[in-house]
Amino acid sequence: MRLSDRISSNELLSSAEVMRILKCSYNHLRKLPLAFIRLGRVIRYRAADVQAFIQGKSHV
Repeated sequence: MRLSDRISSNELLSSAEVMRILKCSYNHLRKLPLAFIRLGRVIRYRAADVQAFIQGKSHV
């Protein structure tokens, strides 16, 4: 499933999925100003937030 498809379905992404999309390490991901949701001990990221972050970075 493409990221754009996940955005329309309001899907939550795992840290591993976001790291793969952004091509970064876990330590780097933790330092990024990217909103996340904590579900108990699990951290999830909204696909729309990841897409917005990517689009914001592409203008730099």
